[in-house]
Amino acid sequence: MNIAYAFLTKIPNITLIKFAESIYDKHKIDIYILTDDEIFIVPSSEKIEYIKTNPDTCRDNNICCLEETEFENTKIKDKTKVSLWDKSIYYFTHVNTAYDYVWFIDDKVFIPSDDTIINIDNKYYAYDLLTTRNNISKDYENYQGDQGIWYWKYAIQIFDFPCYSSITKACRMSKTLLSKIKDHAMENGFIPFYEFSFNTIAMKSGLGVCCPQELSTIEYDTVWTHEYIKENKENLFYPVQFFTEHQTIRDYLKDSELTQGNVSDNLDK
Repeated sequence: MNIAYAFLTKIPNITLIKFAESIYDKHKIDIYILTDDEIFIVPSSEKIEYIKTNPDTCRDNNICCLEETEFENTKIKDKTKVSLWDKSIYYFTHVNTAYDYVWFIDDKVFIPSDDTIINIDNKYYAYDLLTTRNNISKDYENYQGDQGIWYWKYAIQIFDFPCYSSITKACRMSKTLLSKIKDHAMENGFIPFYEFSFNTIAMKSGLGVCCPQELSTIEYDTVWTHEYIKENKENLFYPVQFFTEHQTIRDYLKDSELTQGNVSDNLDK
């Protein structure tokens, strides 16, 4: 599987960098860290490729997500805001299209080990979109859907019924889906709100969408305890806000495994 992991962060932190390097050391997977800080000096690295993209480049190529406050104006021409997601999508649709699959991972997503993502890939290798969920809108008159009113109205205005949505803090997209997203941006002049555009474009293109159990623990405001993470350590978790806590939890998981191993050894004697 020709795959890349792309971590999205404003300013790369040492915890993320060391963890990304450990993934590379163990699996030799291409690792990218995309930064959104204009003054960050990109370091030289043999294990990680750091990417910075000029916002005007995204604007010139229509890779700009329609802001929530602009949903009413679906033909917006003045795209003033460019997010790190925009820059990431631009890079993997215009600059580097070599990969069959790309993981896009917010830096507040907690990954329990350097094997976690590759284990998910090995279980769900054939899908164009791996994501948290695939909620469907109802119809134009009853667009409240499963999550309340949300933004179904605007999704349907842009894509027509039916539309689909998910939380996009960690997702894997195929080259085919990324190409479809690029085509939509070129045709319409922008990319609609990511939380409904990725799923909807995939579904309306007849592509494979899968919502693995391992991504079910990506939520907006859930507090994840160390014990719960230990019981579900094959999953990704969001949000874990403080970067130093990521390594603290990984150390806790390793200590728990060692303790369990010692107990098992003693029982065998």
